[in-house]
Amino acid sequence: MNGKSFFLGFLVGGAAGSIAALLNAPASGKNTVAAVQKNFVNIKENLIEINQQLLSLLQTILTASKESRQAIAAFTSEAKELIESWQHEIQPHHEEIKKNLEEIQKNLTELQAYLQKERSKDNIQP
Repeated sequence: MNGKSFFLGFLVGGAAGSIAALLNAPASGKNTVAAVQKNFVNIKENLIEINQQLLSLLQTILTASKESRQAIAAFTSEAKELIESWQHEIQPHHEEIKKNLEEIQKNLTELQAYLQKERSKDNIQP
């Protein structure tokens, strides 16, 4: 339900209530007119108050939206900086681990060759 249809319904309902009160009123015409005028004043005051509350709600929503966008932008920026920093910090370790793995692979290859050589010596000698 949008705001226009709400207010239109509110006004139509107020008018219908006023007309029904006029038609069913046991009071005199002057008293009835005074009561209707008072009702219209009350309806007007209520509409003004509702309008002020809606404006306040709109301002609150706009403020929250702005703050959310700022917080998300700050979080994104900070996360990006942390990731870049982490990548920079691990880079030297990454290279060192890679060198160590290459050295281990080299040593394993040499060990396999040595063991194979020793086995072949054992098989030749009785």
